[in-house]
Amino acid sequence: FRRRNLPVFAFLVLLISCEGQPGGFSYDESGGVGPSNWAKLQLDGQDNQCGGLSDTSFGQSPIKIGTDLVGRCDSDMANFALEPGDCRWEDLDFVITSNGVRVQRKNTKSCSLGQMEIPRSTSKFKALQFHIHSFTEHKIMDSSRSDAQLSAEMHIVHEDQGSESNRTSELAVLGITMNSQGGQARDHPDFEWYLRGFERAATEISASCPDPGSQETIPNVVSVQKAVQCPATNEYPTLSSKEPFPDDAPNMYELPGDDFGIFTYKGSLTTPPCSEVVHWNVVDRTMEVSQNQLDRLQLLILCYVQQNLSRDGASVESCHHGSLADSNGSTARPVQPLNGRRVFHHCPMDPSTSVIDMQSNYVELQSKTGKANKPGTAKSKLISSSFN
Repeated sequence: FRRRNLPVFAFLVLLISCEGQPGGFSYDESGGVGPSNWAKLQLDGQDNQCGGLSDTSFGQSPIKIGTDLVGRCDSDMANFALEPGDCRWEDLDFVITSNGVRVQRKNTKSCSLGQMEIPRSTSKFKALQFHIHSFTEHKIMDSSRSDAQLSAEMHIVHEDQGSESNRTSELAVLGITMNSQGGQARDHPDFEWYLRGFERAATEISASCPDPGSQETIPNVVSVQKAVQCPATNEYPTLSSKEPFPDDAPNMYELPGDDFGIFTYKGSLTTPPCSEVVHWNVVDRTMEVSQNQLDRLQLLILCYVQQNLSRDGASVESCHHGSLADSNGSTARPVQPLNGRRVFHHCPMDPSTSVIDMQSNYVELQSKTGKANKPGTAKSKLISSSFN
């Protein structure tokens, strides 16, 4: 098969497109730019792949992960490596966008957010940012859940950090679904600090907005979400805490907890241009947060405040709520067909099967034994192939 590569400089364009831009697309179908029409959008300077390509092995994302996969193990976790970076809390930039929230390294900092190694690739992938969608995009059909769509999904985005001569345009994304078990879960202590960072950013934006009654500018984006009642654009709720950030370096990879497995498949970005360049790694367990934390996260995402600057950019003339969410408060793309792609479940305990990857055609070998090995042993054999 032929794989479509993009120039290295296109990375920045792709990653910016992970967050919605006002007027470009929406999650609401009523305006003609919702998910069912993304393939028809004219995107300035970008190759719109939302309708899917026929000449790659990647395909579109997100997908539904069936109960047969949830209860099955194809391989162990031996070929994954998640290495935390050295960025400290003060090195992070907390950003609120029209379809989610994002954490990235400040432009003035040279620290690392972390790196990831994945099966069937010789590349190391450098973490660039993580962002969170309202509602989950990947639907993990666990029979113990009454609804496969949970409250939020986090995507930690990585780029190939090879040299200029051998770097690909491919990305590796670690996806983490988030929920609160019937409202009984306690606050997630590490996620709480990220929430406070977002809330500080929201408070700063709100403080710069004039009184809504004095605004004359007509908003260019109208928020249609009805899931939450948003405060006035200049009245974001008081911070839950002004406690300073901890002195240590945060580790994004610890957020899901211990002993998780990962579902892997090849797919795309989940927002236009939906580029088919993503190695997806979806954690098989839900990150539990409290209902209070979910409510605050939804308020941040769904009550996004768009600032309208003066012509010279020196002042804020007006503000309005500009979330791209649909009326239910979702900023999640609907699931896409697999079209013959295979999804594999890597479990923390060795399975009784071996999986070989040859030219992206996965072949399950018959089990040599009827029982799993002890944790930590390497029974599954994963062969990385080079693609042309």
